[in-house]
Amino acid sequence: MNSKTILKNNRAAGLIILTIGLLLTGQMITGHGIVGADSVFHYNRFYETYSQLKHLNFSWFQSIYGFNQSGRIVNVVYGPLFAYLNGGLLLLVHSWYQYQIVSSIIIYLIGGFGMYRLLKRLSIRPIIAAMMASFYLTVGWMPRWQIGNNTTALGAMLIPYLLMITFDMITDANRPIRWKKLALLMSLTIEIHLLSALLFMLVLIPAWLYAVNHHRPLLQKGHSLHHISVNCLDLTMTSERTLYSYVNQGLLSARNIDMPRTVRMRPRKNKKRNLKVDKACRIGRTWEEFQSYLQEHPNAAIRQLDSVEGVRGGKVLLTIHFVQQELQLAFLWDANDSQSVIDIFEKIYLELRPDVFIRLFPILLADNGSEFSNPKAIEFDKQGNQRTQMYYCDPSAPFQRVPAKTTMK
Repeated sequence: MNSKTILKNNRAAGLIILTIGLLLTGQMITGHGIVGADSVFHYNRFYETYSQLKHLNFSWFQSIYGFNQSGRIVNVVYGPLFAYLNGGLLLLVHSWYQYQIVSSIIIYLIGGFGMYRLLKRLSIRPIIAAMMASFYLTVGWMPRWQIGNNTTALGAMLIPYLLMITFDMITDANRPIRWKKLALLMSLTIEIHLLSALLFMLVLIPAWLYAVNHHRPLLQKGHSLHHISVNCLDLTMTSERTLYSYVNQGLLSARNIDMPRTVRMRPRKNKKRNLKVDKACRIGRTWEEFQSYLQEHPNAAIRQLDSVEGVRGGKVLLTIHFVQQELQLAFLWDANDSQSVIDIFEKIYLELRPDVFIRLFPILLADNGSEFSNPKAIEFDKQGNQRTQMYYCDPSAPFQRVPAKTTMK
């Protein structure tokens, strides 16, 4: 901010403060308070909270000092926090006259500078904005607090801030609703004056409807994610793929149904990656150890295992190749996973006698697929009795099971 701008702002502030001083001059010269239409009612409210603060004797509901100590329930309905704030101010200044002067200055300052800021948002020259803000202090409901303690003046004090929020709703396409400012404004207004809060809502509803209908997300307007990622890269700062991920995860207000091309696309069939059940399954079961076993048992009966998947994600054939007999069994199963293989061997084990199973399947040789990654569940039955012994071929070594592969072809 340069010195010229600071000078303009100082002139505007000086003009607003001068106007406030002129409005209070008559009362300050006479040194008397002004009792208006609502003064008695609100002064009883504030005297109640002033006395409670002074004596530290609090009653949230009943009036034990004001309203002739009648016990009326007033402040809890007419904004208790605002009443305690005014009671605290009265406790600081010690007289009704000084309270009137100080409270009027505060209200004029908030309303005047709020109007000045609003007019600057509307691109009005600072000096003109200051003149209009000063004029705003002298008309309508703004002077009513000084001359009659009418709380509608407090609503008029907050009108410029309401209009700034409304202006954002209408003009700001990227962030039309500033919920923190809106929540603060409405909370203060409800606490101060309920009628003003109702009128504020009547002003905000059309602006909100306009914001909802005219500032919809680009996706809901029919723009593609590719168009958004290319032309709004400075705003999104994310890739097209990331935007699709955000939509799929429900992180954006727009949904897939808002994108016509995406709705026509078939959902992708993501293949579930089968992970090994036991990553240490090859320990003690490698090809070298299998060869060592064959040297010690040259007449061992070998059964080679393999799986054949026709369609990705579809049914699977588990093949058991009897090498010496040149016989191959095939079992159709729903999924190519470790549990399916275990279930097949459990079924064979139950249908055959244990001694027959041990004689038919003494040695199993499998590849390194994840469907064979739980050898202990195949080697041992549920009672812990060993029924077979399992080994693995080396990775990427199909020649180690040539007979089985040839048979399947």
